[in-house]
Amino acid sequence: MKSKNSAFFISLFKVLIIISILIDSRAIAQADIETITLSKALEIAMENNPTVNASEHQLEAAQSKVWEAKSNYLPSITASAGYTLHEEPNIIVPIHERGMFPPLDEQIYETIFQLSMPLFNGGRTGANTQAAHASLTESKAQQDLVKINLLESIGQVFLQAMQLNDNQRLIRARIQSLLQRHREMKLLLKEGRVSTSDLALLNSSIEAARSDSIELDNQQLELSYRLGQLLGLKKALQPNVVNLSKEKATANRSIPDSADIAGPMVTRSIAQLNRAEALKHLASRNFWPEVRGFASYNLRSGAE
Repeated sequence: MKSKNSAFFISLFKVLIIISILIDSRAIAQADIETITLSKALEIAMENNPTVNASEHQLEAAQSKVWEAKSNYLPSITASAGYTLHEEPNIIVPIHERGMFPPLDEQIYETIFQLSMPLFNGGRTGANTQAAHASLTESKAQQDLVKINLLESIGQVFLQAMQLNDNQRLIRARIQSLLQRHREMKLLLKEGRVSTSDLALLNSSIEAARSDSIELDNQQLELSYRLGQLLGLKKALQPNVVNLSKEKATANRSIPDSADIAGPMVTRSIAQLNRAEALKHLASRNFWPEVRGFASYNLRSGAE
């Protein structure tokens, strides 16, 4: 019976050593991760997050579409040049006097300047401009939504990190309490006041608590990688939640001006409706005639 108890305690001791090694290795891995505050995380996210950068490029493209639509109101100028080599000489310059022929030329140079001015196109240019403005408004609202969703995701990461830290403190306090109880029970076991089964039950509780602690460490590590992805960085960053309550004002200042509960979503819906109406107006005027004014200046000369 004594040999069985000895083997049991040896096995239990090995398990405790393995668990302690895992905890130490996890602690070393987390110690190498850089910590970051909420305000710094928001600042980096607005600069490096790929989704925010993509929304900025979409906004620039929408602004370019507006300029392109407005350019249809402006006249267009075309310039061209040509060169012709004739096998037989030709008269290029005008004949100003009867019987007085200018020199003949075999090489002819020609330059043409042409001006085209839109006069009437049935309102298609105005409809295109309205649709482009609506797309620009939609892009601005979409950018606000992207920023709000990013701020919300980062805030959730910090709140989850704070909750994990609280749970970790509770687990560690429980482990310390169980270890103290373990030391006391070993003394009671020597006095014969408790049985080995009671000690084994306590050891299983200690192992379960340490397993929960390792699981919390894993969740904290996953949160660190999640935060790094949100910030557009290829590394893990551990949220610093020590002074999280003092950084709420900074987080509120980072939210866009139009970031009320449903502001950007309503703005985007209205912009989509306006764009649809403009495109409908454009489609109804596709059969209208188009009137343009042209002016052309041609210059032809010989080799001399």
